[in-house]
Amino acid sequence: VLPAVGVFLLTYWWYVARSVGEEIYPVVVEPETVEDQLQNPPSNLSSLFQLGAAETLGEIKSGGSVSAVSMMREVQKQRPDLLTYGEDDQIPQGSDQGIRQVADGSLDMSISSRALRRSDPYGLNAVPIARDAIAVVVHRDNPLTSITRAELEKIYTCQVNSWKEIDPAWDEGANGIDVYNRHPSSGTQQVFKEIVLGENDFCRESQNSGEGGLSFTTWEQDETTSVLQKMGEYGIYYASLNHVINDSSVKILRIDNIPPNAETTVGNIYPLMRELYVVAPQQTFQKVIDFIDYMVSPEGQEIVRQFHIPIYKLE
Repeated sequence: VLPAVGVFLLTYWWYVARSVGEEIYPVVVEPETVEDQLQNPPSNLSSLFQLGAAETLGEIKSGGSVSAVSMMREVQKQRPDLLTYGEDDQIPQGSDQGIRQVADGSLDMSISSRALRRSDPYGLNAVPIARDAIAVVVHRDNPLTSITRAELEKIYTCQVNSWKEIDPAWDEGANGIDVYNRHPSSGTQQVFKEIVLGENDFCRESQNSGEGGLSFTTWEQDETTSVLQKMGEYGIYYASLNHVINDSSVKILRIDNIPPNAETTVGNIYPLMRELYVVAPQQTFQKVIDFIDYMVSPEGQEIVRQFHIPIYKLE
């Protein structure tokens, strides 16, 4: 009897894992999936931006969102004459840093994973170029498959100590939750806070002393891969969907029982959605305006479609 029960349980959990995976994949949306959701490209760029000094640019110096790295690397591949992304063409420093660098003139433009705010420097404009989903991930062996925003809020404000409080499938003696948070300069962190925590603040490391096994770590840089490598069996983290979708070490959770797939992200049904923006000074270079025109064009939106969700028509 016991071997038969074991085979049944293995088959059941394989089926559940397979079903969850099918709910989340694919990432790359097909054109017909988004056809009815797409807008015409903006026609008012000339009112948002004016030409400033005489054109002296070679390549556009750009930076900003870590979430946009894969998309921007593909843009560089298709248009090597157009831009660099990140300092010395390396990893960018996050949305906040990118916005500040545009304001002080050290960058010509930036990609931001959050909208501009009143507290940001004056004299900047932002144009949305893509939609993006924020995925919440746990270790692949975590029995959890779905989590609510209310449960996420409790985890990221340290109101719960252990996975047992979230999911009864965990053993009583299981360790507490290892909570990983993005750097405060991250636009992803700020959007996650707005949607999940609202007016509440993230837990601070000093608020917990490992009581009940709980740990809370704010990463020193805005990045994903190194956190996923560090995150063990009891960890939880969040990142742009395209950064985690192909990582076999983690499991992407449904949020409020909604998976981040083509249908839910295109239709803005998935709860953790945001837009990616090009941020540039109101007085800018023609080459920056040309870049924005390229990104909102069908050609640019086809690149967007490979990594995120397009906003504008593909033909």
